[in-house]
Amino acid sequence: MTVITVIVSVATSTASLAYWLGRKFTEIDARFGSIEARVTSMEGRITSIEAKISQVKGRLASLGSEVVELKGRIGRLENAFMQFSEVLISTLEVKGVFTATEAAAFKGMVRVLLSIPGTRYYTWEVYGGLGSYLIRTRIITQWLILSK
Repeated sequence: MTVITVIVSVATSTASLAYWLGRKFTEIDARFGSIEARVTSMEGRITSIEAKISQVKGRLASLGSEVVELKGRIGRLENAFMQFSEVLISTLEVKGVFTATEAAAFKGMVRVLLSIPGTRYYTWEVYGGLGSYLIRTRIITQWLILSK
């Protein structure tokens, strides 16, 4: 009888352990299933985000080309306005409305006003300093001419 008792006791313990392990594995499978669902959901979100990023990159690229085009147009407009201003000033000089010195001063003023800083070397500070220097130079030049 002791052998049967031992076998029954070992079998009962083994069955209890198997049942307990089975429940734990079921819990682990359920947890892995929920983790897998979360990962799948995150993958879907990441794919969606990547698609949106690609759209934004495309839009930025098109905006970049539009900005380059606008810079070119503004540059051409600036040149056209400068040429028109110089022709107008020259015409008024020829007609006697301005003296040669005044016409030169006005032409210089137009150049200073139209060349807008756009590089790291030609900054707004340099632009302001150059403008004030040119204005001072013109005033001094005009004063010297008038004082003769």
